[in-house]
Parts: sequence; C-alpha cells; structure tokens
Amino acid sequence: MEKQVYKSYDELPMLLTVSDVAAVLGVSRAGAYELARSEGSWC
Repeated sequence: MEKQVYKSYDELPMLLTVSDVAAVLGVSRAGAYELARSEGSWC
C-alpha cells in the first residue's frame, strides 16, 4: 500500500488512522495512541 502524502490539512480525509495522526502531528505512533486514549484533551 502506497503512503499518502498530504500537502495541507484541507486534504486530510474525515477519518484518520493512528499512524496517519502520528505522521501529521509529527509524534510517535505510541504518542498518537496516548492522545487518542486521553480524555477531553483534543476531541
């Protein structure tokens, strides 16, 4: 599967995988999972 490269936030799909979130935010995959599990900090 080819990795998608987004040039702006407007190009992002409605749903992202944790790996996509990590790449967009510039954090590790573990860090993205930690954000996903946290309460009320980003959603």
